[in-house]
Amino acid sequence: MISLEMIGYFSEQQGSQSYPALFMKLYYPSAGNYIAIVDRLFSMRAQHMKKVMDEVIKLPIYSINAPAIIPDVDFSDHRSFWKYGYPAIMITDTAFYRNQAYHSIADTADRLDYEKMAQVVYGVYHYVLHISSEA
Repeated sequence: MISLEMIGYFSEQQGSQSYPALFMKLYYPSAGNYIAIVDRLFSMRAQHMKKVMDEVIKLPIYSINAPAIIPDVDFSDHRSFWKYGYPAIMITDTAFYRNQAYHSIADTADRLDYEKMAQVVYGVYHYVLHISSEA
């Protein structure tokens, strides 16, 4: 299962990206100008997807394998799949960890970067084609 969870808000401003755990600032950028692929601990799907998507899009991509004890790492539709043992990954712009207007009246369509969203969708499409050819 691939969950596309908030994939359209980007910022080049340093300090625009926050994280649910302080240690993450050591490994991930302070500017919210990338997309994240989130997978459960001990899985290789996120890294594989990142590698395949990197072949076709220029948008920075980071992957993380994290336990559900990190706040909000399972805060999307993929959580139910993880709960029952199914493989699932989330692709996200990190939602409210980046977009301060998330789910507010100020969260309007003009704040989204549709070109970058299209890159994400194309990268996912390329990944799905890739894994279907492996089957």
